[in-house]
Amino acid sequence: LNGRVVDAASGAELVDVEVAVFDYATGAVRRVRTDGQGRFVVPARPDRVYRLVVKSPRHAGLTLRRVNASAPLKLQMETGAALAGSVVDPDGLPVRTARIALVRPLGPASNLDVHADRFEQSVPEDLRYEAHAEATNGRFEFPRLGPGAALLLVTAPGFAPVIHALGDPLVAGEHREIVVAVPRDASVRLRAVDAESGGPVRGVRTVPPLA
Repeated sequence: LNGRVVDAASGAELVDVEVAVFDYATGAVRRVRTDGQGRFVVPARPDRVYRLVVKSPRHAGLTLRRVNASAPLKLQMETGAALAGSVVDPDGLPVRTARIALVRPLGPASNLDVHADRFEQSVPEDLRYEAHAEATNGRFEFPRLGPGAALLLVTAPGFAPVIHALGDPLVAGEHREIVVAVPRDASVRLRAVDAESGGPVRGVRTVPPLA
């Protein structure tokens, strides 16, 4: 795999930018940095498919989910959009601690299939998600995101996980503010043990089943 990383607006080569390549067949990750001409080379086999992730401190991240070792790539990095917002509970109060991951849908934004297996769970987390943020007192911010449709995966202790689809695709240069409401975790966790030994008992079912 080889190519060149440039600024989308000016066409200037981007130097010392990280390019990470994930091999779906083996799970191996190779990381290189662009040279003085913005070029990179990663050894790859022509019969395999790879995931390529480019990260620059001054640009939005770029992910190509399916690439192979064919023609050289020209990767254009956008200055990106800014996304900020709040995570709130059902009463509208800020959730003090929450984790937000941004991913790109595999299908059209109007027909999203958001099952977990669609997000390629074998891929390392830092390459699977385009960006992460930790909410502090309910507030979070992504200062640089690429344009297009996006999903937010929101998790917080004591609350059920939420997948929040942004309504309109992100546009380069915009600053968007959103609010994400998370429901309280209503699950019931039980542990069955033997009354005499205290050891765990497997295969126990509740009657009637717990909803």
